[in-house]
Amino acid sequence: MSIEIDQYSVAEKPIELRFDETPLAIATAFVWRHGSGDYLVTNWHNVTGINPDDGTHLSATGGEPNRLVGLGGRATEPDDIAVARAG
Repeated sequence: MSIEIDQYSVAEKPIELRFDETPLAIATAFVWRHGSGDYLVTNWHNVTGINPDDGTHLSATGGEPNRLVGLGGRATEPDDIAVARAG
């Protein structure tokens, strides 16, 4: 009996949300390849640190992420992921 695992079942990647060096939370994301680019896809509240229902900060510190750090994967060190904000 062979077991097949759908490629999308293992596509989710853990990321750490940080303000500078201060960890705020752990979240998930995935990489979407489109054309010649790779894009990190995650939820809006992960990038803003804001509850979309009531506008309050998700972190008890009031911190808003300015760094996303990829956890796990093939690298021995976490990978910094740039955050760009529109607005």
